[in-house]
Amino acid sequence: MAVAPIGTREWDIGDVCQTTVQFKVGGVLTDPTTIQFRQKTPAGVATTYTYGSDTEIVRDGVGIYHFDISLSASGDWKYRWASTGTAAGATERRVYVKQSEF
Repeated sequence: MAVAPIGTREWDIGDVCQTTVQFKVGGVLTDPTTIQFRQKTPAGVATTYTYGSDTEIVRDGVGIYHFDISLSASGDWKYRWASTGTAAGATERRVYVKQSEF
């Protein structure tokens, strides 16, 4: 499983960070049995979304999904993609949102 790189840039409060994930089996894009996306705010509030139940996870094509994180506070935002069954795997990343001068 691979997450599209978001680089090392600093984000601003109010930005929307689109995270993208690809699920593959033997190099072939494959839809997993289940998909979950978890995000944790800088305040430590964690929320879990499940594909099929929550519309925030968007399927862009076979094995390709994205989730838009609305960055509403400064600090480290963390997120995790996880899948089970076919194309099982997990990956975690973080996004840094700089303090606003306003």
